[in-house]
Amino acid sequence: MDTLTAMLTFLRQFPLWEQQSLTVDEKSPKPHTCQLFPLGLTVLRRRENVQGDKVFTLRQSFLLRRVAYAGQTAAAWLLALQNWLLTQPVEALEPAFGNRLRLWAEQGQPAGLNQPGTGVYQVKIHVEYEKE
Repeated sequence: MDTLTAMLTFLRQFPLWEQQSLTVDEKSPKPHTCQLFPLGLTVLRRRENVQGDKVFTLRQSFLLRRVAYAGQTAAAWLLALQNWLLTQPVEALEPAFGNRLRLWAEQGQPAGLNQPGTGVYQVKIHVEYEKE
């Protein structure tokens, strides 16, 4: 399984999805949908042992956007997602990403208005791991 599919599968376990769709890179989101945007991969460290084996420490980042009716409920959902991510076991992601995995979310915030009465809320999700 590739990392994008693994992250989609993992996020769908969040208890508050409430029948929302979760897609990748949708250009014109509709209310009650979430979109996941891959933001890229950063090499944090590269090591090589005496036998020539290379181990990379990598960070893959994603942007999750949710279109919802603006207000306190949408903001609370974003905070709940960030807190849920902190408490989840990450072993399910290891086959796709790698070893010594860390997962966290940050910068949850409103990102603008979509249609009248709806807002776009976003959060950055980071996965840091080692890959041989």
